[in-house]
Amino acid sequence: MNEFHPNRRKLLLSAAALGLHPLAARAAQAPYPSLKPVRLIVPFAAGGSSDVVGRTIGEWMAKDLQQTVLIENKAGAAGAIGSDFVARAEPDGYTLLLVDANHMTNPVFTRNIPFDPVKDFTAVGGIAKTPLFLVCRPDFPATSIAGMLDHAHKHPGKLNIGIPGNGSIVFEMIRHLGKATVTVVPYKGTAPALVDLVAGQLDLMVISIASGASFVKNGQVRMLANTAPVRHPDYPDVPTFAEAGLPGVEYEQWFGILGPAGLPAPVSARISRSIGHALAQPPMKERLRALALDPYEADAEAFRARVEDDARRWKKLAKEAHIRPVG
Repeated sequence: MNEFHPNRRKLLLSAAALGLHPLAARAAQAPYPSLKPVRLIVPFAAGGSSDVVGRTIGEWMAKDLQQTVLIENKAGAAGAIGSDFVARAEPDGYTLLLVDANHMTNPVFTRNIPFDPVKDFTAVGGIAKTPLFLVCRPDFPATSIAGMLDHAHKHPGKLNIGIPGNGSIVFEMIRHLGKATVTVVPYKGTAPALVDLVAGQLDLMVISIASGASFVKNGQVRMLANTAPVRHPDYPDVPTFAEAGLPGVEYEQWFGILGPAGLPAPVSARISRSIGHALAQPPMKERLRALALDPYEADAEAFRARVEDDARRWKKLAKEAHIRPVG
């Protein structure tokens, strides 16, 4: 015989009063995330750094949430296709977005992005971060930021800088704050730009530790400065831009999770706790370090502040540096 729980009678009466189907009422009161698997959208192709970070965090989140976390790759338009998909999703916590810091810089360089990177999303939590490094070819005449800027001022437009994609926020800061006239050469990715840098066809580029550590170790490129606010423990001899005499050039490549705008606070908090639980696990930390990433333990409130601060910074830079988006 089926047991009729007193709460069920109240639920059915409430549903009838609101004109709702009883199953819909039960679903509305079901604790998150008991209804169905959580979809974590990675807006890039499988195998890249975002995909690896997404799959790694998803595995540990699933254990804490006691619910399956499905990783779905929706690549295209520099991440805009997958991001737009999540922006339009139901704000119930079952569709989330794995983003990196480019989510905030893309609107600076690309026209007609179909969403607002802040207003159309709910910040849930940070996962990982890493600094970037300004590197040069081995025979580049300058050995410091001051020397690089002096070279750029003496040879305006002759300094060739390689960038992956439509733009580089770091180089825009260098160009604007250092008042340097340089020639930017766009590439389809970091790898081909690195090849040309090593071959001497480029003078400078910005790399992450993951993409350029082997080139640095082999002496194929030289590091000039670190974009983080502090020196990196693996490269203690490489100064920050502020230490090198160009304050204001500060940037970290971060990864985090967003939900659609309007995500209920209790749901956002629950997801944020699951991210924090994942980052506390030694195997998770080891996996991130293997990817040359540091854990970025930012809860929903802290991550929202980071996203909003980035949006203000890059909007201000775009206006002051007269950056014109393309596409």
